[in-house]
Amino acid sequence: MPFNVSDFGKQRFEMRTGEVRVEALAQWFDEDEPVFKVRGLTYAELAQADSDFDRAKAVDNFSKAIGVDDAAVAAMKQAIGLDAKHPEAMVKRISFLVNGSIEPKVSESLAVQLSERFPVEFAAITNKILELTGLGKIPVKK
Repeated sequence: MPFNVSDFGKQRFEMRTGEVRVEALAQWFDEDEPVFKVRGLTYAELAQADSDFDRAKAVDNFSKAIGVDDAAVAAMKQAIGLDAKHPEAMVKRISFLVNGSIEPKVSESLAVQLSERFPVEFAAITNKILELTGLGKIPVKK
C-alpha cells in the first residue's frame, strides 16, 4: 500500500509527553510529587543540540588560531551561552533538557547544575526526552 501523502499532510499531530520521578530532588518540589514533565523533540531541536556543540568547538579553534588565552576563550563562550568545559554528549543533553522540559521549565544554567549535582537524574530525564523523541508525535484523533 503506498504512503498516503494527502492524508498525512492533513493530519494534526501533538508532541508526546511523559514524566520522570526524581525522588532525589524531592526537597526542592513544593508539591508531593517530585516529577519532571518533558516532551519529545523536533528534528530542528536535535539539530540545535549538534549546533551548540559545533559553536563551542568553533570558538576553541578560532581562539587558538588567533592566539587568545584560555581565560578569554572562557569569557567568549560564556558571552554566547556556551560552557567551555563540557564534552559533546553533555552539551547535547543540556540542549535536550532545555528544549524538552515542560514543568519545571529548565534553563541552561539549571540543566548544567542538575548534570553536575544529580547526574543519574539528569540522565534519566534526558533519556526520557530521547525516548519520546524516538516515538514521534501523536496523531490527534478527529
